[in-house]
Amino acid sequence: MSTEMPSLTCHCGTKFQPPAERKERRVNCPNCGAVIFLATPKDDADDDEEIYGIKNSDDEPAVKKAAGVEGIPDWLDDYRSSPNVKKADRAKTLALIDRLATANPTLDPLGAALYLACTHADAETSVAALTKVAASGHPAYAATAVTLLEFVTPRDAAGAQQVLLLLSEVHEVAAEELICRVLRQLGPTPIVQVRSLISLFSTRHASLYIWGVQCLALIGPPAKRAVDALLKAIKINSHPFRIAIIDALGVIGGEPERVVPFLMQTLKHEQVDYRKHSAQALGRFGAHAAGAVSVLMEAQKDPDEGVRQAAAKALSLIAAAPKGGATAVAKPASASAPSDTLIVACSCGKRLKAKVELAGKKVKCPACGGVLVVPVPAAAPASAQAPASPGPASEASEKECPTCWATVPVKAVLCVCCGYDFRAK
Repeated sequence: MSTEMPSLTCHCGTKFQPPAERKERRVNCPNCGAVIFLATPKDDADDDEEIYGIKNSDDEPAVKKAAGVEGIPDWLDDYRSSPNVKKADRAKTLALIDRLATANPTLDPLGAALYLACTHADAETSVAALTKVAASGHPAYAATAVTLLEFVTPRDAAGAQQVLLLLSEVHEVAAEELICRVLRQLGPTPIVQVRSLISLFSTRHASLYIWGVQCLALIGPPAKRAVDALLKAIKINSHPFRIAIIDALGVIGGEPERVVPFLMQTLKHEQVDYRKHSAQALGRFGAHAAGAVSVLMEAQKDPDEGVRQAAAKALSLIAAAPKGGATAVAKPASASAPSDTLIVACSCGKRLKAKVELAGKKVKCPACGGVLVVPVPAAAPASAQAPASPGPASEASEKECPTCWATVPVKAVLCVCCGYDFRAK
């Protein structure tokens, strides 16, 4: 039984009937001559109808592209469709890429890398390979790679970690500047490892310092290992860089015993930006910033309205934060203190004096309002089992990834930042 073939529609708008008898699975448009490929018949035996369509080289399997195995990267799609690229230049570039399909990785490693960059959809592979070729200075490939890099955008930020590692492999100033430019094009991203970002502050690539701090801020609390490096980097004389550090310290929220006093000092800075951002950062520490209440109240009288608003919001955040985490530490009485007096330290930094008969009872911290339980004196046997400080208890709930230095919950099986498997020890 013969069935009528469905008509075809070319991209020029011409509709025509394909020949009933054909040797090849393609036909030419009778109007413009475009080649139209006939799709493979469906596998369903009950349906012998064939589906026709125009073959598009962009039609890669969605699953493979999502997995990064095959496909056209987004930046190459942008290059091919950009109206700002001359047709002759585009044709020349795409022809070069097609020729590189047969490049020998041993004899022509850069040619193979350029082809790899253009045929893998995942940014981690494509952007790093493309940057490596561009930084090589190759007389034929580098210029092409540099042109294609102009179409890399923040959506390709997954390649930032591998691009950052290229900085340790190149030694020419021009190549280093190109890599730094690519990283700034990709924009801040939480994908970069904490370990790499900490190392970045000890390099001469000052143009990436703010980028690195912004990446740490996006990573947030898992980047606690970077607090020490940020506090040291604050000495660099750059106003935008210091503001970025203050913001990052507030978002990360690590080491409040060191960061909160620092922010209390910057809250008194002569420049408005420092005061405003310091107040905002203190608010993010919640109950841990209870010792900063007095300076924040003073900041509510600041001549700048932005600072006043930031201080008021910080005070509300501190007041609303749960105070159950405030713990007390009993220390032996000093020589100057009466023998019947205990020195009790609150987690907010306030040191209180309590009588021995109050041991085991609840008291209220006058600084942060937290409820404290006065521990049994150190001489008593019961105190031997009491924690010496709140530090170990909080540290026991977290562990550090040996690969990227990110801080994760102690029960975590995989690192949320780099994917390290703790079971592989």
